[in-house]
Amino acid sequence: MSDYGLDVYEGNLTLVGSSSKEKGAEYWKYDLMEISGKVIHNVGVPEKLNNYISTALADEGDIKLEISGTLLKSIELSNGRIYFFGPGKNSLRNWILLGIVTIPLYGLGFIILLLILGTMGNRKRTKGWVAEKTAKGGIDLNP
Repeated sequence: MSDYGLDVYEGNLTLVGSSSKEKGAEYWKYDLMEISGKVIHNVGVPEKLNNYISTALADEGDIKLEISGTLLKSIELSNGRIYFFGPGKNSLRNWILLGIVTIPLYGLGFIILLLILGTMGNRKRTKGWVAEKTAKGGIDLNP
C-alpha cells in the first residue's frame, strides 16, 4: 500500500482477462489482471487509461499499477512514462454548487456541504498524489 492509500502492484503484466463496458460508462471493467503472478480481480479502468493496458501487456518490462479499491488510478510503463487519472478540476466546484442550490430542499444542501467538508483531508492527500505524479513527468488524463 502506498502513502496515499493505493494498492501498488509491480512487475510484468502477463494476463488481462475479458473486459466489458456498459453503454455510456466511462470505465472498462476487467474480470482479472495478472502481474508477476498476483491476480487482481474486477478492475475498473478509466477509458483514457485503457490503451495503456494494451501497451503494458505487449511490453516485456516491469510496470507499476496503482489501484484505489477496484479502480485503476495510474500506470507506470517500463520506459518510465506515467499516466494517471486524477480528480477532475471541476468536480469539487460542481458538488459545492449542488450543495448551495439544494439548501432549500429540506436542508439537503447542508448535508452535501458537510460531506464535502468531511472529505477535505482526503482531497489534500489526493493533491499530494497528483503533485508527486506530475513531478515525475506523469500525464494526467483527466485534466
